[in-house]
Amino acid sequence: MVGAIVGSYKIISKLGEGGMGVVYKALDLKLERFVALKILNAQTAQSAQFIERFKREARNQAKLNHPNIIPVYGFIDEQGYLGIAMEYVDGETLEQIIDRKGSLELGETLDILQQILRGVGYAHQKGFIHRDIKPSNVMMDSEGVAKIMDFGISKSIYEKGITKTGTKIGTLLYMSPEQINAEEPTRQSDIYSIGITFYEMLSGITPYESGTEYEIMQGHLKKVAPKLSAAVPGLPPMVDKIIAKALEKDQAKRFGSCDDFLQEIGYALNIIRQGPTPSKERSPMEEQHKEKVKKSVKFTIFAILAFIGFVGIVYLFYTLISGFKDTLKTKEQTVMDTSFSSNTNPYYQGANVFERLNTGIDLNLRSVAFNGAGAGIVVADSGKLLITTDNGSSWKTVVSPEPVEWYATATGGQNGFLIGGAKGALYSVAPGDSVFRKLVTPPISDILHIEVLNNGKSSPSEPMVTCLSPMTRE
Repeated sequence: MVGAIVGSYKIISKLGEGGMGVVYKALDLKLERFVALKILNAQTAQSAQFIERFKREARNQAKLNHPNIIPVYGFIDEQGYLGIAMEYVDGETLEQIIDRKGSLELGETLDILQQILRGVGYAHQKGFIHRDIKPSNVMMDSEGVAKIMDFGISKSIYEKGITKTGTKIGTLLYMSPEQINAEEPTRQSDIYSIGITFYEMLSGITPYESGTEYEIMQGHLKKVAPKLSAAVPGLPPMVDKIIAKALEKDQAKRFGSCDDFLQEIGYALNIIRQGPTPSKERSPMEEQHKEKVKKSVKFTIFAILAFIGFVGIVYLFYTLISGFKDTLKTKEQTVMDTSFSSNTNPYYQGANVFERLNTGIDLNLRSVAFNGAGAGIVVADSGKLLITTDNGSSWKTVVSPEPVEWYATATGGQNGFLIGGAKGALYSVAPGDSVFRKLVTPPISDILHIEVLNNGKSSPSEPMVTCLSPMTRE
């Protein structure tokens, strides 16, 4: 390929080779500038999936314009070749620098890490997750500017990907636990990979590098990364805390964003350059933790108060309902006491012992008497007299034996009745023939009550009569 012309690009030299293609240094014959030309290799060019991924790399990277991301100049599909023309960086990859130096100084590491976080954070803001951050995908130019490249497996969070569900995407040594589990990657997945890269820059190796692929995956899923402060002389323990937070197994416990990660790195740089700050000052991570604890305490207190309030309201509501029910019961009992109902009366035994009798008159009844043979007599206002012989089913009016007010009745003498009234009037009457017989009484006034007594010496046909009369009126 060296010396060949593809489209408007002349191949100058080979820069490197990856899983998807070969990267060449080429001259743009139209604009007269050097470019990095990535050509999809012949084997992968036969795969529709790889072609789509290659085109997506061009589209994705072309949408990103940031000093720490290598820009895309164009896409070629010429002479059977598929390629992407990108900015040519005169420098070396971060992986090459680590291999050459063994490890980097803390200050240099933090400076490079800040640049990576700015570039990846910008991509996140635009809706892209890189999914394969590692030292070999970071170019360092001659002026020390870090530039992220190879968005070939990046994914837009706004569009459906071409990778099947359950497929692992990325490089195993830098892969997040959720990627190993073939779950959908997130921004925190890139933060995890950046944490692994941070670890490697300071130590020269990744935290889970030794062993088989299975052991590496188990390390990402279950093991805590060894603390570097014990192995790297002069390394502040706060670096261990930063790395530990970036490498949390639970995504929710990692840095919430690249900006949060950046704030912690900026604080660490200030500590290194200016010395320890007063003890009252905390790092952004510590302040964030303190704020979370405060919010948690506040939420707990609020939840307890809300629960107490809820219990109080429920109790008050229950008390009100209970009182209301008691009031209803009282009212119901009152209604039942004043309006007799045989069906609801607790003493109901299957038959109502009370029966309303209709006399057919609209007058106050003064006295009523019934005998055991179904006969009865009633005295009412205005001297009205009524007699029944069928237990009150029907009544007939009888002519008063004399024009007086009648007040009292009683059963007496051979199934007959007694009636008493004004001026000592006292009569016996047989209901069957309505014949009145006047009885002799001592000189008394109005007869208001009659009692027929049987003292055991007299037969029922010879009753003893007691008449109650008021005092003589003036």
